[in-house]
Amino acid sequence: VPRGHRLARKSSLGPADLRGERFISFPQSFDARSVIDRVFVDAGVTRDLVIEAQLSQAIVALVANGAGVALIDPVTAAYASARVVVKMFTPAMADHFYIVTNPSQPLSVVAEKFCQDMRDAFVSLTGQHR
Repeated sequence: VPRGHRLARKSSLGPADLRGERFISFPQSFDARSVIDRVFVDAGVTRDLVIEAQLSQAIVALVANGAGVALIDPVTAAYASARVVVKMFTPAMADHFYIVTNPSQPLSVVAEKFCQDMRDAFVSLTGQHR
């Protein structure tokens, strides 16, 4: 949420808290958008969808400038707190991050180390294991 927003004082947020709020989301073609939309449908909450953006950082910039509120992934949230107020949202939603490699070529030692470091960084930032 933007700094100074009425919801910034709450310890955590749920779908009902965002009823009537100007909402910024991903395009409908994104898996994350489907997951977010389902949470609000299941809760019976209608949002005021005002802007769509493809990049999480663009969404953070829009929120920081007062365009609305949004739900973002945990990695972006770890870096966004310098610009916006980040709150936990319940219910939790599944999010996926992928490391894509070429199955026909074995990874080099450096690439293996990079992949492990990325996994470790993800766990460090989000506390999520996989």
